[in-house]
Amino acid sequence: MFRVPVATTLLFLFGCNAEPTSIDEPVELCGNGLVDEGEECDDGANAGGYGACAATCLLDAHCGDGFIDAGFEDCDLGVARNDGSYEGCTPECAHAGSCGDGVVDAEEECDDAGVSALCFADCTLSECGDGVVHDLAMEECDDGNLVAGDGCSPVCEEEEPPESPEPPPAEVNWCWSDADLEPLACPVPEQGDRVYVSASVGSDLNDGADLSTPVATIGRALAVAVPGDTVVVAAGTYPETLSVGYDVVVKGGFNADFSEWNPEVHSAILTGAMTVSHDDAVWGGFVMRADITIDDLVGAQIEWHRITAGAMVRNQIELVFPDAYAQGLIYATGIVAGAREGATVHLSCNDVYASVPADSPTHLDGVYIGGVDHAGAAVLDSNRICTSGGEWVNQAVAGNGACVDHDVSVELSNNLIGVRDAQGSSYGVRFPGCGGTGDLDVALTNNTIWTWDHNSTGVAGYGSSITEAGTVWWTLVNNLIVGERGRNAVHVGSSRIARSEGNLLTGYSSNQFEPAPDYSYRDDVSGVDSASSLFVDPYGGNFRPAAAGAAIDNGVNAFGTAFGQTAHDQAQDDRSPSGDWTRGALLLE
Repeated sequence: MFRVPVATTLLFLFGCNAEPTSIDEPVELCGNGLVDEGEECDDGANAGGYGACAATCLLDAHCGDGFIDAGFEDCDLGVARNDGSYEGCTPECAHAGSCGDGVVDAEEECDDAGVSALCFADCTLSECGDGVVHDLAMEECDDGNLVAGDGCSPVCEEEEPPESPEPPPAEVNWCWSDADLEPLACPVPEQGDRVYVSASVGSDLNDGADLSTPVATIGRALAVAVPGDTVVVAAGTYPETLSVGYDVVVKGGFNADFSEWNPEVHSAILTGAMTVSHDDAVWGGFVMRADITIDDLVGAQIEWHRITAGAMVRNQIELVFPDAYAQGLIYATGIVAGAREGATVHLSCNDVYASVPADSPTHLDGVYIGGVDHAGAAVLDSNRICTSGGEWVNQAVAGNGACVDHDVSVELSNNLIGVRDAQGSSYGVRFPGCGGTGDLDVALTNNTIWTWDHNSTGVAGYGSSITEAGTVWWTLVNNLIVGERGRNAVHVGSSRIARSEGNLLTGYSSNQFEPAPDYSYRDDVSGVDSASSLFVDPYGGNFRPAAAGAAIDNGVNAFGTAFGQTAHDQAQDDRSPSGDWTRGALLLE
């Protein structure tokens, strides 16, 4: 049978000019009132308009398409994000709860549909003490606290600040007379921009940015300063407890117009406690004269100042602890100087005096470096450290071996260290062992250590009783260790003296190194010298070496060694890079 193709048949039937219709073309379904495959909608009419179906059977503008359609929608973030979250959009394309709508949402403290006396524009409460002067609340001032008498009252009205309180009286330093003590001449650096502080003419309503707008308190200056700044502090009394935890220099000792810096003349007196905890923080040039009472007791101890990183430079630090054993005081510490792991603590050119009454059964430490507080390095250079009194234990510089499981270190150079008037055991420097597996390296170079009491030891320590504990390793170079009627010059028990060179030990029942050093060179343990023969006027406070004494040129040259900061003496005079050195903290004047 002959078959004719369909296309040919159609051509034959309709002629050449007819419009063919192929049976392969789809039938148009949009507009049939049914939502067929490929269509979003189909209402038959498909006339379009907001929320309706367009002629293409696709939805026209509608809520959820991600476009805000004026007159119909307040917002449109798209279907997925129109979830009604705070400051977002609801599934109906209306604004969700937001600041300024007059409704207090969970994320808001208040919402008065704008700024009011009680509510800021960001829906946070306005109240006296928030640090913002709020005109609608009729505030005259707001210094960020509710303390009366500081220039701004607890109801944010301006007031006259009280006169600076009188500082506690200076104590007599019983280790050496103040009359002939030379100023410790370390400089205190400056950096960046200055923030000015003046207790006499400043106000914490100021910004401290220039001489005409000083703030009144150091705490306020630390709040407005930024890392890299220097806070400069004029003479006056500052009854504050402070923490310095960022890169900033705080420098006291300026005159009233900040044109002269001399901390020995222009005393900026801090009467509260202070903590330094940043690697690049420096605190210097202050008189830190604490009025410590039983109210400062925490548990069985009072630890006043603390430094875990950074530097304390050229401060006069006087700490007089109460006789409060009956109230539970057992341990009193002037400065805790334990470095956190990876950090180095620097104490340079500070005058430190700490005391308790002579008959107080209290354990007194002037500077304490040890325990779990010390996990890094401590460097004490060119300080005068004196402790006096106490019926139990009196230690000028003390600590422990490593209580952590890595090595730690302590360096003491050019320091004048004294203890006296202790009825119990007293020590110039003491570092017993601890329980950590790390070692403690203690290096003493060119220090003058003077102990007065019959039961005193110049340098002391002992090993840990824990078998796995690390070792305390001692290095002693060019030290003068002098007793008046003491027990032992150097007795470190089962610790190890790795090296001793150029030291002089005298004035003790035993003027020997106990145990014997692993290496010893040019040490004088004859015991024939006295304080009077070694120093110009030790009882009047002059610890310069006597011209004909055994300290002169009998030490070893430690220039460029790893024994400590020994390129200068305590007065910052240069030591010679060649030839024999003078023993002790000071060179011949």
